[in-house]
This record gives sequence, C-alpha cells and structure tokens, in this order.
Amino acid sequence: MTLSPAQTDAVEHCLDHDYTLLIADKGAGKTRTGLVVAHETEGRTLIICPNKVRSGWLAEGRKLGIDVYAAEGTPEKRLCVLDNKDCKIVVMGVDLVPWLIDHYRGAVPFEGLIIDETTRFSAPGSAGVRKLRRAHKHLTWVLGLTASPVMENPLALYGQALVIDGGQALGTNFDRFKQTYFFSTDFEQRNWELRTGSGPIIAAKVRDLIYHMEDREYEDSLVPLAEEIVTVDVPPSFYKVYEELVGEQYVEISGHEIDAANMAVLSGKLEQLCQGYIYDDVSEPRYHNNYKMTVLKALVEAMAGEPVIICYQYKYELAVLRKLLPGGRDLKDIGALDDFNGGMIDILFMHPRSGSHGICAQERCAEMIMLCPVWSADVHDQIIGRIRRRGQTRPCRRRTLVIRGTVDEVKIDRVSGKEQTGSALLDHLKAAAQK
Repeated sequence: MTLSPAQTDAVEHCLDHDYTLLIADKGAGKTRTGLVVAHETEGRTLIICPNKVRSGWLAEGRKLGIDVYAAEGTPEKRLCVLDNKDCKIVVMGVDLVPWLIDHYRGAVPFEGLIIDETTRFSAPGSAGVRKLRRAHKHLTWVLGLTASPVMENPLALYGQALVIDGGQALGTNFDRFKQTYFFSTDFEQRNWELRTGSGPIIAAKVRDLIYHMEDREYEDSLVPLAEEIVTVDVPPSFYKVYEELVGEQYVEISGHEIDAANMAVLSGKLEQLCQGYIYDDVSEPRYHNNYKMTVLKALVEAMAGEPVIICYQYKYELAVLRKLLPGGRDLKDIGALDDFNGGMIDILFMHPRSGSHGICAQERCAEMIMLCPVWSADVHDQIIGRIRRRGQTRPCRRRTLVIRGTVDEVKIDRVSGKEQTGSALLDHLKAAAQK
C-alpha cells in the first residue's frame, strides 16, 4: 500500500492509541489513512460517513486492494452485511446511526469505529451523539477524521471529543465545560466565546486525543489559488428597495408584503434580495431582479466549455440555474458527479453545504463560481478543496459574485473574522498534538 511519510506516521499513531481525533487538511488522505488503520487492526471496523462520500470509501478500498462493504438499502439488506463476520470493514451513512444503535441496543458487532467528518457530532445534545455514547463502551477503539474541528465554533470540539473518547479528555458535563472555558456574549446565552487563556488549557486536555497529520510536501504541492471578487453592478432602484428593507424591515415587492420580524430574519431577507428573489411570509419566492444571473451567464459563456462548479444558496436559484444553463446538473442528481468527472457534462451546480466535504473533482475542474459569499468560514475553506487538492495540475480560480454595499460584503468580512477566531484554538490543538 502506497502511503506518504505523513500518512504512515498517522497510521502508526492511530494503531498505538485507542482514541484519536485525526486532523488533516482537505485532500491530505484521511480516507486512505483510515482504511489502512482498519485493515491493520484485529476485529471488525464500522465506518460512518456522510452519504455522499460513501462511494469514496468504497473506491479507495478498491485502489488499496482492501475489501469494504456497504450497509445500505432496506434494513434486511443492511443487516446481511452488518451481521456477516466475514465483512471486516463496513461503511454506512451517518443518517443510519440512530437505527443502528437502537437495533443492537448499543452492542454493535464491531471492535472499531471510524467517524468520517466528526463535525457532524458537534452538538452534544443531538441524537447522533447520544446514540454513539451508548455504543462507546462496546468498542475497543474509535478514530475520528476531520479537517477543521473548531474552525467556526470552538465549542464544537466538545461533542466530537465525547463520541471519540467517551468524555475522558473534556468530561461528560457539557454545561460545566462551557461555563469553565467560555463566556456568553448575549443575554439569551446563544453565543459563546473563549475565555482569555482557555485555548492552551483545552489543547493540553486533548493533547493525547488529537493527532495532526501535517504533510508539508502535500501543502507545498498544492496549485496556486486565485480568489476573485466579481462586482455586480446594480441600478439605483435596487438600493432603494434594499435601503427601505433595512430601514423599515418591510418592503412591498410585486404587490406582496415582505416583513422582517427581527434582525435575524432581516439578514436573511437581505441575502435573498441580493440573489434576485425574496421569500414572502408564506415562503413563496417573489422575483425582484436577475443581476447576478446575468453576470453568471456571461462568465460561463466566456469560459467556452471549460468545466466549472457553480455554488448556489437557495432552491429557487437552482431552479433558475437549470433553465439558464440547461447543460448543467446538480450534485444531488443521481450520477451527476460521475458524469461531471467523466466529461459528460461541463457544469455542476452545488450547494456549499452539500459539497463542502468529501467531494473530489480536481482531475476535471479548476474553476468555481459562487453566486454569493457564505457565512461559514469552515464551508468557505472546505468548498474550494473540492478542486484544489491532491491530483490537481492546473491553477485554480474561485470567483464570488458580490453586490457592493450590501450584506454580501458583510459576509466576506465576517468569514475572515471567523477564520481568525476559530484558527486560534485550532492552532493550539495542532501545536499541542506535536508535543
């Protein structure tokens, strides 16, 4: 099995430790590393992952000559694989975790567990975390995989640590952890920030849990990335509607009333307005403009058939995209990714949340266009990793459509701030893992 030096070191570490949260940059080979760990251990291993990347585990297994079986389909078909002791490595969608734990009453027939993208278990009170805690005592080892466990929210580390080591590093009481190392920034205690000096303390507590697979050769091998902001020109009439909505939290569009009950709703309405449609009180999209779509079409036509991934935010945008660019298909369409990578289509539509992890298109595509910025620093960082990763040979470019003086610019600034906040703890974690 061909492994890089960094992957080899990571495998050895995981084999020597019962509980590991493996942090590695996108494209660094977490799937390959996890499969080799599962292959080298005694007993059976269950891999739980987002459904869209399940095929990636199967494909990587074929490359390595490792048999990987998928538990999918009807409950009966799943159980044929789950109960078959000859199926040493089994992969299953994360959405089936509650069913799995309930069926076996926690006593799952596996010695090892690999959790692909542990950030899906960031909320300690979620059903997934509660269910996995029931199974933890029946497992010999657990390996979690992620690129950015705390990029957007440092509190997210707790739930991930809990499902991996059962609370050994950060305890089993989330409220105590939160009150000890964080402080609330609002009256309703919805938002929390790290207390001064808490980052190094938390990092020290999880030092034995976390392993940072740092591959300098991989980082150095990545192709250049050009980030471009494409300013979308709009007439004064747009700003008149925008400013009325900001000031009054109310506007009338095409005879329909648009009302923003609070600041959170207002922010969403302003985002929708920038994208061309705005939802009314009964969740019907009301048309206002097509400024961004006009610019998008011109950009795509100028590319003359160059493969491109187009990221959208709302369902109505996807409907418009299908009409505007009929040769494109959505990532969620059956076989769309395979057709895109295989050269059958040149345009792939993708929601950032759906495509932010586990999707590989680097061998075909080096271009990405985003119809709007995103709030999440993690998603912003991860989405470009679908094309800028190992195997990419051409310089990559991401163009983001922005309307000047609107929430679009706020999101760009906000993402930068979140990256700084999240990265502070992430840097502590990585540094502690090297000691």
